[in-house]
Amino acid sequence: SVYAVLDCFSYHSLQQELNDTNIHPLENVIMMDPTIHHLFEMLKIWFVATAVPHKYELEAPDPLYLYHHPKDVTFSTPDMEKYPLPNSTYLAIHAA
Repeated sequence: SVYAVLDCFSYHSLQQELNDTNIHPLENVIMMDPTIHHLFEMLKIWFVATAVPHKYELEAPDPLYLYHHPKDVTFSTPDMEKYPLPNSTYLAIHAA
């Protein structure tokens, strides 16, 4: 299973965190422009964490995928309790 593979990479808590009833917590949801979302969904672009908290660089296997898109993104929220930011671990797994 996917969780067995992730467990091999020391992501032991993910199955419990993302069980069937909790697969879509706000930390695992991201909204974006449909064009860039398609590339993200197809694993053509991904976010790479920077030294600045909640700031990520966009990366892709081909620079053309990043054309007309920002070089980096900083996630923010007016209320961390009500509207948490995307989970950095989930973004890192997507980038792997």
